[in-house]
Amino acid sequence: GAADGGGGGALAVAAATDAFAAWTSEEMTIVADNHYTRKYGAVRSKSEYPSMKGADLVEPYVNTTLTVAGVPSNQDWEYQWQIVSPAGVTFDLGYTDACDFMFTTVTTDETDSWKVYLYAYARTGADLKMQAQTSKTLVCKYVRRELRTLFEEDRKEVLSALKQIHSLSSEAGYDKYGTPFYNYVTLTAMHNSNTYCYHDGLQFLTSHPMFSLMVEKTMQNINPKLTLPYWDFLVEGKEYGADFYKSFVYGNDYFGSVDNGAADSYTMRSGSYFTGIPHAWDADGDISGTNHN
Repeated sequence: GAADGGGGGALAVAAATDAFAAWTSEEMTIVADNHYTRKYGAVRSKSEYPSMKGADLVEPYVNTTLTVAGVPSNQDWEYQWQIVSPAGVTFDLGYTDACDFMFTTVTTDETDSWKVYLYAYARTGADLKMQAQTSKTLVCKYVRRELRTLFEEDRKEVLSALKQIHSLSSEAGYDKYGTPFYNYVTLTAMHNSNTYCYHDGLQFLTSHPMFSLMVEKTMQNINPKLTLPYWDFLVEGKEYGADFYKSFVYGNDYFGSVDNGAADSYTMRSGSYFTGIPHAWDADGDISGTNHN
């Protein structure tokens, strides 16, 4: 279920039964993964990011599967799961070997982490006797991924949000999604204002990540699970050289052809995902007084 709590490890140790004499309950642990980590592996080492606080990572609004690990396969225990949110709300997920949960509150310097508790019981008739318990701290953070690694559903949702940014006026965007909503006109005007240029200087290095963040914040207002993916164009540089336009990003499943111009009214040709959206070519200076967009 969707919902709105540090260090992991064993909270208490019960004596191992004769059947598991070589096993200690400290070995029981919790694994949290999603469809991306199952395909591509964990998101780098948590030690590389101070904001991870030494905890494992989960992603907001992405279905996470919690499973038991480190327990002998021949045991016959029943597992009870609880999750405590940063706000201190407890969610009882019942008794099961694995469970799904959608984390929502993003971990920041001002918020606590999430915490998962796992209790293992042995059943004798109607009686349950606790054998071990453990917990794990989870940090909830957004992950930006390379375009070609997106699953199909996520690709469509990213493009759908971008299409909204390029189709709605600021007023319509505010009314539909709230703030912030930076539409293509706002971004075009800021990107190359006729009163200030964000190029040809050190300001380029900070301004353009800011523009990307403005797009991402708008996307998350449209769909809270989204991040702005990045494109590793060095892959195309190695494969195509000067023929970079052959990249998948210029196909109809992504952003459409790169060579459309005046004959196309500076819009995407028929067949592109973005066919028919307004263009951001400011040839008459109505938006920014320039045409660098």
